[in-house]
Amino acid sequence: MNNEINEILKFGRELGYPLMLDDSVKLLIETVQNLKPNKVLEIGTAIGYSGSLILSSCDCNLITLEKNSDSAEIAKSNFAKLGLSDRVQVINVDAMDYLINCNDKFSFIFLDGPKGQYLHYKDKLIDLLEVGGILLADNVLFRNYVRGNEEVPRKFKTLVNNLRLFLNQIENDKRLQTTIYNIGDGVSISKKLCD
Repeated sequence: MNNEINEILKFGRELGYPLMLDDSVKLLIETVQNLKPNKVLEIGTAIGYSGSLILSSCDCNLITLEKNSDSAEIAKSNFAKLGLSDRVQVINVDAMDYLINCNDKFSFIFLDGPKGQYLHYKDKLIDLLEVGGILLADNVLFRNYVRGNEEVPRKFKTLVNNLRLFLNQIENDKRLQTTIYNIGDGVSISKKLCD
C-alpha cells in the first residue's frame, strides 16, 4: 500500500471514520487483484480509502456512492491527490435512490454502507452484478453479534437482525456461491453463478 493511501487511513482513523480493518483490506485487495474487474460499484465511499485501494489494485473504473456530502468532498480530494480522478465517479446520493434507477452491470460490487440496509440493497445489487462477478460485503458479522452468542444491545437489534437475514439469503441464493470470512468485522464474498 502506498504512502498516500496510508495517509488517508491515518487521517480517517484520527477523525473516527469507520474504515476497513487491516485483515479485511488484505482480502479486498486479493479479491480485486484476482478478479481484475473493469467496472466497480462501491456503496459507502466515506473518505475514499477503500475506493483508493480498489483503484490501485486493478485497472478499473469505479462508481462510488456516499450520502454524506462532506465525506464525498473529502473523497474527491483524496482521489485527486492520488491521481485517480479520471477513473472514479463520486456520487453524493442515498444508495437506494441510485440503485433503483441504475441499469449498469458491474463485475465487482463492494458493499460497505449502512449495515442495516444490506438486506434492502441485496436484490438490486445481485441484479447489477455480471455473471462471474463478485459482491464483497464488509462488517457482516458486526462486532461478533451476528453469529456470536453474546446478547445484542437493544440499539443494534434491528441492524443485527437485518444482517442475519442478509447472510442467510446470500448463502441460500441459488444464483450465488457465498463464503463468510471471520476476519476483521466479518466479510462475505458472493460470486454470481447465473442470472
